[in-house]
Amino acid sequence: MPPAPPAFHLDPVLLADPARGTAALEQELSGMYGDLVGLSEGSTRAWAIAQLNTAVQRSHAADGLAEAFPGLTIDPVPDGTGLPQDGSTALPRNQPTTLPEDTP
Repeated sequence: MPPAPPAFHLDPVLLADPARGTAALEQELSGMYGDLVGLSEGSTRAWAIAQLNTAVQRSHAADGLAEAFPGLTIDPVPDGTGLPQDGSTALPRNQPTTLPEDTP
C-alpha cells in the first residue's frame, strides 16, 4: 500500500529558517488568541489569555523581538518615535522605546 499524501505542508520560511518561521507562526497565533480574548468570556477567555501569553513568550524566545502590543496590529506612527514603520509592533530586545509623550 503506498503512503498517504501529507494532509498539510510546511511553509518554506519555516523550513529555511526555523526560528523565524516559528516566530511568525506564534505571532499569527497571538493575533488569533487576542481576538478570542476580546470576543469571549469566562473560562474560554481565561484559556485564550493563557494561550496568548504562551504564544508571545514562544515568539520572543524564537526571534528575540518583543511586540509592544502582542496580538494587535497597530497603525505605524510618524518617523522619529522609535517604533517600526513597516506596520509591525516588534522591537528588538533591549531597544528603548521613545513615545511622543516622552520627548521634550
